[in-house]
Amino acid sequence: MRNQENKKPSHRDVMPSLAKFAQDAYFEFEVDELPDEMQEITNLLMETEQADQQHVRLKALNCLKFISDFSKALKPFSRDVIVLETNKHIKHV
Repeated sequence: MRNQENKKPSHRDVMPSLAKFAQDAYFEFEVDELPDEMQEITNLLMETEQADQQHVRLKALNCLKFISDFSKALKPFSRDVIVLETNKHIKHV
């Protein structure tokens, strides 16, 4: 018998996890403000000596891109819609 780590994930496995992540993030943070906050943090980081290292800059910029994309993806939806739709997937866990 295969253990959970070796099992190939299915739509039923992935969607509840993504739905839970989106719902938790939406309620824990002001999603609309995250890109601006991350940009501010990134700008401050870029002024430090550590930002002279290319891998640090790339990590910061990748985080900023992810947060910005996440925020854009959720922007068209109200909290009520996000709760309703994500709960449809979370209940299948």
